[in-house]
Amino acid sequence: MAERGKIVDSEDELDISSIVGVSSIKSTHRDDAKIKQAAEESGFTSREVRKTRSRGRRSPYVEQKAFKVRRGMNDLYIDIGIKLNKADNALFDAAIQALLEKNKLKEELVRLKEILK
Repeated sequence: MAERGKIVDSEDELDISSIVGVSSIKSTHRDDAKIKQAAEESGFTSREVRKTRSRGRRSPYVEQKAFKVRRGMNDLYIDIGIKLNKADNALFDAAIQALLEKNKLKEELVRLKEILK
């Protein structure tokens, strides 16, 4: 195969501004506030790294327990939580505590109180 001849040397600069008719205008001053305002108005999504929010104190509720219940039990559980103004996990803690106290299971009640500390 025949090799192609070079049209332009790689070391030469090719200036096409005279052909296109555009002069190169370089901005010497960048106004970040105007750029940000124009971006917000146009709906441009920022590519800046988002700052992570601190979550504060970590929840003690880290383990999950999944089990099946009878029909209507979920709704009943939610209604009880609303009436007692307790979150699901706090309601579960209170229910276990009441069950242990009612059945006089002292050892388990001591364990529960250690867990709830």
